[in-house]
Amino acid sequence: MVMKKISTLLLSLCCANFIYSQENLLDLVDEEAKTEYTKNTFKAVRIVNSHSVELPAKENIQFVIQHRFGRVDEGWRNFFGIDNADMRIGMEYGIFDWWSAGWGRNSVGGTFDFYTRLKMLRQSKSAKKIPFTMVWYSNLGITSQEQSEVADRVHRLSYAHQLLIARKFTRDFSFQIMPTYTHENLVLYENDKNDIFSVGFGARYLVTRSIGLNLEYFQPVTKRQDGELYVGAISFGLDIETGGHVFQVTVTNSTGMIEQIYIPNSTGYWWDKDIRLGFNINRNITFRGGKKKKSAEGVK
Repeated sequence: MVMKKISTLLLSLCCANFIYSQENLLDLVDEEAKTEYTKNTFKAVRIVNSHSVELPAKENIQFVIQHRFGRVDEGWRNFFGIDNADMRIGMEYGIFDWWSAGWGRNSVGGTFDFYTRLKMLRQSKSAKKIPFTMVWYSNLGITSQEQSEVADRVHRLSYAHQLLIARKFTRDFSFQIMPTYTHENLVLYENDKNDIFSVGFGARYLVTRSIGLNLEYFQPVTKRQDGELYVGAISFGLDIETGGHVFQVTVTNSTGMIEQIYIPNSTGYWWDKDIRLGFNINRNITFRGGKKKKSAEGVK
């Protein structure tokens, strides 16, 4: 009789625990359903030179072509720098909505770059409130240029690590901050340092539904060997969304299109007209039946 009562009590406790667990699970599912995630903090995977917090949607490819022309003060004989161009071509694949990987080829330094991005937090409201989106970014650069006899193979390598933190404040305005670490095994000038810490800022303002204005600025915190500050990389962009791609017109004082090139090696000053016109083309490609977003960017 006692055993029967104990068995009945244990069965009751198990049933109660199961019902409680089911209720908690339903609450979690309900909370997830009620959570409203922020979309399209930026129009494309790039602000100007830097990455935005937007990643390709799962099983989507972002095909990116970037051009940076010569200095505009070269005058009409060189068509204001357009006769001289540097280029990067690359692809980024969405492994999941929160994880992507990509590669690119830069004419500056003949550099190949390989990178990955991981979305750790996503801005949301309603049931789950997160005030910003946060993405981790790391890359490896390998130059294919012929080295001097002194430089061995390891000198071809460079690295960049970056934390992207962005918030979409209104439908039109978004802001991003980017603490960054870059390392070059072989620096360009004797006065340069191999390791540089910098802080970057990016902003986007929508003029119309398909046109946006971008601003981007990177300032190295680390100083050169003689204590002199590095030149900050200042860039402006105009986003134009057309069909399945985003076209970006750019104006910048930097060269190169990966962090370990344009952050430490920007030498031009805007007031000296040492600026360069350029453009980015961001094209989304749905791969192997992956889900395609309704928006043109195909980013998440």
